[in-house]
Amino acid sequence: MSKIRAMVLGAGRGTRLRPLTLQRPKPAVPFGLDPMSCASFRALAEAGIQEVVMNTHHLGERMPNLLSNALPQKLDVQFVHEPELLGTGGGIRNVSDFLCDAECALILNGDILFRPNLEAALAHHRAHGAYATMVVRPAPNARKLGVIQRDGEGRVRAMINPLEDRALVDRMFTGVHILSREAIRDLPAEGCVVQQGYRRWLREGKVIAAIDDPNPWRDLGTIGEYARAHLELVKGDNLIGQDVSYGTARVERSLLGHGASVSGGSRLAEVIVWPGVNVDGDYAQCILTGDHIVSFADLV
Repeated sequence: MSKIRAMVLGAGRGTRLRPLTLQRPKPAVPFGLDPMSCASFRALAEAGIQEVVMNTHHLGERMPNLLSNALPQKLDVQFVHEPELLGTGGGIRNVSDFLCDAECALILNGDILFRPNLEAALAHHRAHGAYATMVVRPAPNARKLGVIQRDGEGRVRAMINPLEDRALVDRMFTGVHILSREAIRDLPAEGCVVQQGYRRWLREGKVIAAIDDPNPWRDLGTIGEYARAHLELVKGDNLIGQDVSYGTARVERSLLGHGASVSGGSRLAEVIVWPGVNVDGDYAQCILTGDHIVSFADLV
């Protein structure tokens, strides 16, 4: 296989996840027992990708240390800080020298719980000789959230503004895509990859391919989704990290991150405890970060 490089987008401000992102950059916010961006890094490692770059912005100086122990061992990850946000398109263009030293580049988001079939996506991209390829999924509300319409051959024919054509199917963009070297170099220095990239390429007649991926997909970008996803993880039992102590404490359907401790006599029910946090007392249906207590009752 020709060399493939990849990028995990991690430069957002994390506004929708506040106050969680007051302590950590969004891709390093814990999900399960690891930072949430590890889902994307593991997907890349499983596909045999070895060289990855991640852009950073908010609390970016903390990212390497927070991710280091959780990254797949064979993955070589570089971090590139953006003092000023460049947008998804600009962020990719900013590391074009790295990404273009390969056949093409895989782009993934750092806040999505998704294990895409990257081998199938790459095969589809090559078969079409595509300028770019989008990994898409069925969604009943696609037309409200930014529809991608593909034909039966797996090529994008419309985007955002749907066509009334029964030969086309409505899909949603998963945030996973493949860019040719030409597409990467054609991105703006600042701006959105969809608005300033894909929509223009479609108007220009570039070959934009699309492949459906049936694997479960979840956006962890809001505290509500973050909490609900955790409750699904622990609905049958506790999830306990390494070097955790909780002695005689009563812990039910909760998650205790690596190095957390719960004093004897405490009671926890449906609580997410971040790594290294010391808990003393009774808590239910909340997130304990060490600096903040976020109640599920406050979530929409």
